[in-house]
Amino acid sequence: MNVIVIGGGASGLVAAITAKEKGDEVTLLEKENKVGRKLQMTGNGHCNMAHTDIVAKDYYNDSDPKSSFASDVLDAFSFKRFTNFFKKIGVITKNEDGYIYPSSMQASTVVNALRNYAEQIGVKIKTNNEVKGIEFKDNTYFVDCGYVYECEKLIVASGGLSYTNIDSPKNVLASLEKLGLEVSELEPALTALVSESNITKASGVRVNAKIKLFDGEDLDISEYGQVQITDYGISGIPVFNISRFAKVGDEVHIDFVNDTDKEDLINDLNVLLSTNALGIYNLLCGLLNDKLAALIVEELGVEKEADVTPEILEQAVDLIKDYEVVISGKRDFDFAQVTKGGVSTKCIDSKTMQVIGHDNLYLCGELIDIDSKCGGYNLYFAWATGYIAGNN
Repeated sequence: MNVIVIGGGASGLVAAITAKEKGDEVTLLEKENKVGRKLQMTGNGHCNMAHTDIVAKDYYNDSDPKSSFASDVLDAFSFKRFTNFFKKIGVITKNEDGYIYPSSMQASTVVNALRNYAEQIGVKIKTNNEVKGIEFKDNTYFVDCGYVYECEKLIVASGGLSYTNIDSPKNVLASLEKLGLEVSELEPALTALVSESNITKASGVRVNAKIKLFDGEDLDISEYGQVQITDYGISGIPVFNISRFAKVGDEVHIDFVNDTDKEDLINDLNVLLSTNALGIYNLLCGLLNDKLAALIVEELGVEKEADVTPEILEQAVDLIKDYEVVISGKRDFDFAQVTKGGVSTKCIDSKTMQVIGHDNLYLCGELIDIDSKCGGYNLYFAWATGYIAGNN
């Protein structure tokens, strides 16, 4: 059977390898001049490939929240199957507190292994082929890349809009819509949040903190980890994890000293005061980064040398434990790790990745309307859906 795979990313490469090993003739079309460009950047170049504790509830399925889609995918691609697949192509993995990386800690190891193995078994990889459109007639799929490719079976793994300004994913989704598939609006996810709040005055500070996202109604989502304060707002893994839910006008509340409650923190600062004649700024510098200390003092509306009254101390601790940042936007797709939205899972058979009502058309990876948090979850979904598509 003649198979074309659109997309040389994580899911496309796995799909191509799996389909070829089944005996199909496989051609992989990649829009870039080499495969695996986005994969090369994952995990800050280390490639966080998976996590040992992935479960279905870790995935967000906005198009059909009650479906078993994620569960079916994980059942079909077990963690053992994942490790065996990568051993077969020459990648040894290691476990870092549940986070799975290549032992080399280099994303290039994974990209090279996937490409080399695919070529070794006979997958034809054609780069610089950006898809302009897809048509289906007379039981044949036609993929227009300037040159028109034909195939009996088509696997679409064109990805989302994260880390790209190329039109190919948009063209593919437009073609799928013409074929009758439901496609939801695409938004950046796992990205930083933009704010015009005073928080930007502490740009450059990194602090382990608890953050909570509020929308003024019923949304209340918490994360803990290293928060990075930037000249445009806030970043870091905790921020990325809440970003898919954030809207303009929502509030992020930051607890800069999460491991100490308010009363104990006031007592600790009073102990410092009892042995040192400190103004409010120097007192807070014993607890916080000096930029953060200056920010808190500015929010208090007092001079740095101001005496520390019980009232000022309590106000300072309130700010430290609950600093409010109003969201004015998100960083765009150029900075997002994944895409929220895409083809509805209602259009796809979760056991095979075949499009319902369209024989021999399969979808996998980021263009499906499922996403997850940082830590290898999204990449695991890409491996898994690629494997299922190629295997069927």
